[in-house]
Amino acid sequence: MKNIVIVGGGITGLAAAYEAVSRAKKENRPVRVTVLEQSHRFGGKIKSHETDDFVIEAGPDSIYTKKQGGMELIRELGLESDVVYSPTEMKTGILRRGNLFPLPPGMTFGLPTNIRSFAFNSLIPLSGKLRGLWDFLLPRDKDEEDKTIGKMLRRRIGNDLVDILAEPMLAGIHAGSVDRLSLNTVAPYLKKMEQDNRSLIRAMLKQGKASAASTAAKKPAFVSLKHGLQQLIDTLVDTLQADVTLRTNASVTNIERTQTGKFRLYHRDDAGNKEKLDADSVLLCVPAFAAKRLIPAPSQPIYEWLQQIPYVSTAAVSLVYPVKESEMELPYTGFLVPRGEDTILTACTVVSSKWSHSSHNGNIIVRGYVGRDGEHRGMAKSDKAIIKHVDEKMREYFGFTVNPVWSKVDRWPHAMPQYLVGHGEKLAKLRRQLAQDVPGMYLAGAGYNGMGIPDCIRQGREAMRECMDNTVVAFNRTPTTQGAVGK
Repeated sequence: MKNIVIVGGGITGLAAAYEAVSRAKKENRPVRVTVLEQSHRFGGKIKSHETDDFVIEAGPDSIYTKKQGGMELIRELGLESDVVYSPTEMKTGILRRGNLFPLPPGMTFGLPTNIRSFAFNSLIPLSGKLRGLWDFLLPRDKDEEDKTIGKMLRRRIGNDLVDILAEPMLAGIHAGSVDRLSLNTVAPYLKKMEQDNRSLIRAMLKQGKASAASTAAKKPAFVSLKHGLQQLIDTLVDTLQADVTLRTNASVTNIERTQTGKFRLYHRDDAGNKEKLDADSVLLCVPAFAAKRLIPAPSQPIYEWLQQIPYVSTAAVSLVYPVKESEMELPYTGFLVPRGEDTILTACTVVSSKWSHSSHNGNIIVRGYVGRDGEHRGMAKSDKAIIKHVDEKMREYFGFTVNPVWSKVDRWPHAMPQYLVGHGEKLAKLRRQLAQDVPGMYLAGAGYNGMGIPDCIRQGREAMRECMDNTVVAFNRTPTTQGAVGK
């Protein structure tokens, strides 16, 4: 029987285990799967606070429907009836010199889909608008080398549009800096738009016209679940329990390669006792900095490539105000914060406006975000100081006059991987080198090929498929053993 051990019980590791069980049963392959999670719970950064009064996410707040992986797993687990959709239209603001301005309609990364909204908005100074129009005249960039998103956008539309719009939009997704993130990895569509249309704004205007002419109903791009995204984790764990050995508080300390070619994993149990576990294949569904110390005898290139994936610490700050939305109309459902503003916030969402399932008693729920690449001062503050700062800013921006009845800071140290210039090329080399140096070991997770929930689900399942495909001969030669998945 083939033994597969998955290190890491976040959504990537659980998705990998689910793929193994599903495929073993479908193809009648006996396989033993073990998931080792170092913390006391499964789910990683997916965690929900649920009470009689509300559902609030501690980590990511939604699943992006336009990427493969998320909705497919939801349907397979039978959770489709519990899906909650975000509004297709939301009022987003931009903080500029201490004041909130409406985000011009149809703006994506500082690029307009409607020239009128671009021309008449009060957020961008006239000089910035005129500089942005250079995009219609500039030639295509003939340099095929990877570069930062900022370098590409600043050349085409200028600094104002980048600093006021593109940068905070990206910070909300990646907690990153446009002047460090890789164009080819993070925003390859921008490069394609330039090559196909020469002008980025021209390409966006085409998309805007096509969207306006379409008679199809707009589909929500983001979804959650009735009991929060924790429901996805809980359902996965319940589904896997009969067929997979699931271990929490199991911190893997090191992995060795035995003389027979197997892997030997050493980990500590709940009581701190050291245990060992042998495996034919290992999936490392952990951050790059954790994988770096677990790969047995990595070559220098593997070590260096993993070392070059930096991570940023972030925090989510949730406040519940005893004010009914029906009694207090807020001007925005959220806002973005460009760098340089007098706040530690990078963005804010009015959760109760975005998600119909979040506030059970009608109270207003807001969620602020702290920490991004190059801005760490907020993370150095105490939870009490962070809550005080965010509450003061909510009073200033939204006009709250009452104290929150519930508040919580959820910290996520070293949570957001940064895909820097050359990330895609280095990742391809890393995977080839790992297959050559340590066959039977696989990497998956947010640090490698996409950090959203659908990306992590996809990576976990793809890694497990590769693992099982690479051992198909061994599977076929293994006699059926009682108790195996797929029996």
